[in-house]
Amino acid sequence: MDWSVRYQEAQLSFENKEFKLEKLNDEIEVGFELLGSTAIEDRLQDKVDETIEKLKEAGIKIWVLTGDKIETAINIGYSCKVLSDEIYQHLINSDESMKILDQLMEAEKSLMRHRNSEHAIIVGGESLYKITARPELNKKFIDLAEQMNVVLAC
Repeated sequence: MDWSVRYQEAQLSFENKEFKLEKLNDEIEVGFELLGSTAIEDRLQDKVDETIEKLKEAGIKIWVLTGDKIETAINIGYSCKVLSDEIYQHLINSDESMKILDQLMEAEKSLMRHRNSEHAIIVGGESLYKITARPELNKKFIDLAEQMNVVLAC
């Protein structure tokens, strides 16, 4: 029987309704990826650093998109604990496709050498523009970014 039909039946049930609904929810809520976003104004809200630290401890990867310059974004990354001195930081900041490819490949090599450490990729706006314009760079960047603990796009 189709899941949605069984769910409708459970909703109309008088006996063990909550149990039946919970069981059906458990059945369908499998393999989900949590994806969330938030916007932060020019000043950090209270306890942002503590919250981000807890999210990272829980194994949640943090991606940040900011309109700031790289230097400012890195400073904010430290203040809200997205970045730390223990995280390998890979900077992608060039307006030339070949240099971007070299930087991506170097980050990939470092990731392989330091597999048990945390890694962050920090990408500048011009680089991000070039990456999204070239399918081969885009694929390499996404594949690499998915392996990072932190992605900081400026």
